[in-house]
Amino acid sequence: MLGNLKYRSESQISEFGDRDFDAERSSPVSLPQFLSRTIPRSLKETNMAYTTQTQLSIIDTGNTPLDVVEPTLETKDRYTFGVELEMAIAGLHPAHADPSPNDPRSVRGVLGTVRKDDFGANDGFEVLQHIAQTLTAAGIPAEAQPHARFAPNWKPQNISAWIVTHDASIQAPQIYTAVDPSSAYYHYHQIELISPVFFYSHSALTAVKTLCKTMSSSFRINVNPSCGLHIHVGKKSSGIPFETTRNLLATLFTYESQIESIHPRSRQKNPLRR
Repeated sequence: MLGNLKYRSESQISEFGDRDFDAERSSPVSLPQFLSRTIPRSLKETNMAYTTQTQLSIIDTGNTPLDVVEPTLETKDRYTFGVELEMAIAGLHPAHADPSPNDPRSVRGVLGTVRKDDFGANDGFEVLQHIAQTLTAAGIPAEAQPHARFAPNWKPQNISAWIVTHDASIQAPQIYTAVDPSSAYYHYHQIELISPVFFYSHSALTAVKTLCKTMSSSFRINVNPSCGLHIHVGKKSSGIPFETTRNLLATLFTYESQIESIHPRSRQKNPLRR
């Protein structure tokens, strides 16, 4: 559904600009070189919780199985993260013939009591329930929460469950420009999946990967430029130190063009990222 992250070749990586980092003039390098220089330097300067024995490695999930070497951390210093996945999920009215009858993925159960031409945040709660029940049946705890973003002081009923909710910023695929002409037959729902808070670990990354595989094998999903992937990083309830944040911002400012080069063009100048 979301595809694999693959680094571009060295010739595709844009060169550094005229900005300096610690008064040193940057020279053109590839993305792997950039990571090998920047990550160890940032870890050293911000005194993060990794032990001195930890070895860093660059993970390419495009060609190799997911394999993460976990650092030895004190429990109080372990980093946490969460992800938000946005997508448009296709539903089909019972009276309409399936344009892809050989596709085993569900479309019949993904339709609320809304008009075919109504594409908004008021899609039926039963759609969210259907998705949550599908995930739960696959062994992934999930709950439908249509008001997760707007209710004051809202908290999930199950802190270990994925939240299935709406996001009004998601757009339906353009019927006349869609790669799949059958898009014209579907009603699309603006769906966002919010993960529970994970400790950074191999098992947590595997859980996210399993969720993506389950969704893409269960539903007909469209991921277009209006759909985003958000990753939140924290340190339990203690927060991230100021020095870490300062150095991260310095790194992002210095290497902005290199970081942009691994994102699609629709994300590079997207006003929502500002």
